[in-house]
Amino acid sequence: MPTSAAISRVRLSQDELQQLKWLLGQLLALIAMWSLWSLNSIPSGLILIFILGIGAVTLFPHLIGRIPDWVNKAATPALILIIAVDFILHGANFLDPMVRMVGFLTLYRSLQFRKRREDLQLLLLTLFTLIIVGVLLVSISFAVQMLIFTPIAMGQLFLVNLLEQANERILAADDWRAFSWRRFFIRLRVGLDFRLIAFAGVLFAIVVAISTVIFISLPRIKMDQAIPFLKMQANAGIGFSDTISYGTVNELLSGDDRVALQVVVSEPDKIPTRPYWRMVVLDLYEPASSTFRVSTAARQFANTRLQEGYRYVNQENPQRYLGGHTVDEMKFYLEGNVSGYLPLIGPFESISFPQRMKFFAGEEFNVFELDAPSATTLGYSLSNVALGESLQTSRREERALNAIFGAPILIEEYSASIRDLSYPETTLIVPVEGEDLEFLQAAVKEITNDQKLSAQEFSRRAFAWLSENYRYALSTGLPDSERSDHLIHWMRNANTGWCEHFSGAFIMLARTAGFPARAVAGFAGASWNDYEDFFVVRNRMAHAWVEIYDGNGRWLRADPTPSTSHLFGNMDSGLQGAMLTESGWGAWLDSVRMVWYRRVINFDQQDQEEIANNLRDISVSAFKEFRMQFTTKWKSFKSWLTEGWNVAKVRDVAVIVALVCFSILALRMFYQAFMTWRSARTHEGVRAVNDPIRRKAGRVLTRFRPAYVNAQQELRGEALKPWQSIYEDLLKLRFGDNPSTGSWKNTLKAARRLMRAGVKTVDRGEGALETAES
Repeated sequence: MPTSAAISRVRLSQDELQQLKWLLGQLLALIAMWSLWSLNSIPSGLILIFILGIGAVTLFPHLIGRIPDWVNKAATPALILIIAVDFILHGANFLDPMVRMVGFLTLYRSLQFRKRREDLQLLLLTLFTLIIVGVLLVSISFAVQMLIFTPIAMGQLFLVNLLEQANERILAADDWRAFSWRRFFIRLRVGLDFRLIAFAGVLFAIVVAISTVIFISLPRIKMDQAIPFLKMQANAGIGFSDTISYGTVNELLSGDDRVALQVVVSEPDKIPTRPYWRMVVLDLYEPASSTFRVSTAARQFANTRLQEGYRYVNQENPQRYLGGHTVDEMKFYLEGNVSGYLPLIGPFESISFPQRMKFFAGEEFNVFELDAPSATTLGYSLSNVALGESLQTSRREERALNAIFGAPILIEEYSASIRDLSYPETTLIVPVEGEDLEFLQAAVKEITNDQKLSAQEFSRRAFAWLSENYRYALSTGLPDSERSDHLIHWMRNANTGWCEHFSGAFIMLARTAGFPARAVAGFAGASWNDYEDFFVVRNRMAHAWVEIYDGNGRWLRADPTPSTSHLFGNMDSGLQGAMLTESGWGAWLDSVRMVWYRRVINFDQQDQEEIANNLRDISVSAFKEFRMQFTTKWKSFKSWLTEGWNVAKVRDVAVIVALVCFSILALRMFYQAFMTWRSARTHEGVRAVNDPIRRKAGRVLTRFRPAYVNAQQELRGEALKPWQSIYEDLLKLRFGDNPSTGSWKNTLKAARRLMRAGVKTVDRGEGALETAES
């Protein structure tokens, strides 16, 4: 019987298995470099060079052979020297040098043709990299990387063990010179055993399921306590610190659409259309650097001290915002490297963290600052949050403010330096003189018309004056100036600016009019994610506004920027107003990240108890429902059997039996037609091995051949002809040119029938032999 070599399954050679093993190691190295991209330990530019280098030798493996021998010999001592110097220079901070060491070693192993031991080293290096990055960042990208990494690592370990018994040799440059990944993947595709892939997929799913059960079942631990050195410190990535220079917010407004904050609210309808996420209050303006800052006097007045714990409870009444609502609970998820200050929408009763945190609680100003910005997404929750647009002062602050209310503190009348001012004098100082002071005084006179105004009325008129004289734009159009005070220079010479200019100008006008005023920085606005029902705040929503003192114990929020001018007393519900609802792939990805933060990162003992209770309730209710339904159906069936039988009932039963038999027959016919169609669709040549009829015939032939050999020994003449005929038909089905010709189903059935007959004959022969012997 002629056969085709293309019909037989392709088996990869030892060299091809070595090439596949090497490719899997390269993929693991690329995944490790991808994970390192998220850290600051290795510069992004250097990581990009690493990725390009590994990618180049992966696509063109023969390039490794062109590396000079002296480079390979010098690489090891050079790496040892670089790593040692890196550890020595960074002293106690050994986490970053350790990450860099692993990155360099991974690159070194990726630029080699590896032995078995070196493949295992690369596997351990890449696994260590992913675990370290996962512990440090706990981002959703870590989950994606691990899902990709795990099957590749399992495949590489399988190949390492498979090739262990073979004579190990390293593939040299000559082995890769004429190599083509296209030809290799064609051979790999032809040689794939889809049953093995399905089995591996099931095994991987089992591993994921077991890992999920272990994650849910294990007691919760705090990583920063169990492994304290794995807590990364970060710098404020978007500029919200205790000092804000002009241009800081503008950098974010210019198209930075990254998520900065996500908020889950128990009563979202109470959130205003344009919520203000208040982060830092800056009371002191320094003209020499054109910056607003938090003064030392303000810190001393608020008596902010470093504290540590999982929870903080406010001592003051949280209902300090007037004219607003109260929300029972708000959960915040602040992205890493945003700021050390936490966004707050209003005073609250208590704040809780999933891990132990160091913080400064500025309850006097409703400002909450961490000891250091978090490098990872930080979750925290607020209870009994008060919403509103004015902040009630404490009695101590009210007395101090009322003592200075009504007249500006001019620098020419104050002998001490600006930094020596006490609070709240820092909210009333006008640090200008000469023509600049005259300009401010003339502007205030134009605004007030020499009338004594309330803070609300002054704010309304000042907004109108600013709108008449300046327009909103992300560019001032002013040339560089040698003046140190860019704020007054802008007020006198420009006609366009952004929120920092308008808020700074309003503060100078308010202070000149005798109203204490301070700058506030944070985020203004939000959008609504319909997939998971939470608010999204993006970096481009960074904003600066003002709080002005009204002389009656309240700080009023004032937003003088023309595009968002906002006065006290104008609050609309967010979901009932004009808040933007996000949709599409971007919103869906944001919702996935939110699920990751809520259900994985912040998974704690309370969540474990909730899952256990839910599983118990579901199982109990499901069992009760099943028992009730089963009892009801069984009683109905029994009553139906015991009822009287008549012609109609017999006819119905006969119809049901006929329908069942017809359905079974139709399914068998459909299955046979489908197999024939698939066989006809299968092309000859390299894909013939995937023919389903050939595969079935091959399995039957494997069992039939031993029985046929036995029949040749026992049978002769006409008795052997059926065996010979069926054997030839099976060979045609398995190796013939057209396996779909003829009735393949009948051939397989006849083969199985002969095998059963052969077994019975053998059994009868063995029984007769035993009888004769006895």
